[in-house]
Amino acid sequence: MSVFWGWAGELGEVIKNPKEVLRHKLLKHTSVLLSGDAIARLISLASLTLTIRAIGPELFGVLAVAETYAKLVDRIFNFQAWTGIIKFGAEALHTKNMEQFKCYILTGFCLDVFSSLLGFIVAFFLAPFVAAFFKWDAFLLKAMQYYSILVLFNFTGTATGILRLTERFSILAWQRIFYAGIKLMAVTSVWLLNGSFHHFLFVWMVSEILGYMFIVLSAFKVVLHKKWLQVCGANSPKSWKSLKPFVSFIVWTNLSSTLDIPTKFLDMFIVSSLVSVEAAGVYKVFQQIGHVLKKPMEPLYQVIYPYFSNDVAKGLPKLAIGNALRSIFFTIPIILVVLAASVGLSPWWLPAVFGKEFSRVIPEFAIYMIITGFAVVLNNINPLFVALGFVRANFFIQAVANILFVVLAWLAAGCWGLKGVFIAYGVHIAVSYLAKVLWIGKRYGWGISREGTP
Repeated sequence: MSVFWGWAGELGEVIKNPKEVLRHKLLKHTSVLLSGDAIARLISLASLTLTIRAIGPELFGVLAVAETYAKLVDRIFNFQAWTGIIKFGAEALHTKNMEQFKCYILTGFCLDVFSSLLGFIVAFFLAPFVAAFFKWDAFLLKAMQYYSILVLFNFTGTATGILRLTERFSILAWQRIFYAGIKLMAVTSVWLLNGSFHHFLFVWMVSEILGYMFIVLSAFKVVLHKKWLQVCGANSPKSWKSLKPFVSFIVWTNLSSTLDIPTKFLDMFIVSSLVSVEAAGVYKVFQQIGHVLKKPMEPLYQVIYPYFSNDVAKGLPKLAIGNALRSIFFTIPIILVVLAASVGLSPWWLPAVFGKEFSRVIPEFAIYMIITGFAVVLNNINPLFVALGFVRANFFIQAVANILFVVLAWLAAGCWGLKGVFIAYGVHIAVSYLAKVLWIGKRYGWGISREGTP
């Protein structure tokens, strides 16, 4: 009971003194990324609207499946080196072990390049087998192989970690705007010239590749400025030998990230196979709208994970837990307002923007947005869990939750269509976050620390 009153008191403090939360350096950096992401999302919605009105829901479903396939394979083979760069890089910088830090950078970049090349090869040659399994036609197969080129250029893990660790969040914000702006200009040009489906597919893919290159070049500039370009030599054997925990951490986070495939990628395949390709196009639109609610929380993840890692490195895990809880409390009223506006007005704006076909899926949209809002509120539990070092526990929790999702979605999609997939997603979210909260509470208790806060 004392724990409950402690949390209630903390919520009251956040409500009475929101400026105290906003003054935190963490929220300052988040606001920078959030503003960039908000602008980028609005621009991306314009690109989405032009594309779907030009090629129609069915062909847009083909584009959505092709993009999802490429990013699915990329997620499997991408080593997520940025997590290790931030976790172990923060410790190396804290102890001023620059030789070790340089080794982390070089190793992470090598893993990035290797994984992108391997991922492209697998994506291209695996596509015919995946298409045959889901009974997709040759047209969709060609789109999948074409979009696989995207995987080859996503060697941004270490670069992203460097930018986040060095607090270059304004660069990350500009990258989002740059990518979205290039995409909108390209899509508008194709639309004005009455381009074909393949033209839209091309500009969607190339604009994202340019966004990747922006991140890599920006990080390279930071490395040059800080004189981190020197590689490890024979005079630092200890640095090389100590890479095992770094690589192990990356492998476990990659495995945990891979387990998110069912809810981030396989859901699109389930919808296209058990419902229809057109329904997959509708689902993609829902995801893009949900990203306006969900994706702006990613900047908070990107900023908060380095802070959590620094707190843990300094021996202050309870401080990280307290900051995570306060950020959740701060998010709740924002999400409630956005949900009320987007869902309440959806019978008017959804068909007006995307076409009259969407007037038939208003209930499905409401279910999806409510579940997405619930996931957004609890999102900061994920970086906290990883920063505390529970990567193996995270793997097994995600394994159970995602297996449950696949089974429920496969059974429910055939009976209830999109509603069934969304209900399975809601069960996945509830199981995943409840298990992580109980795990953290069992290890550290339920108290909140303010030690070290400004």
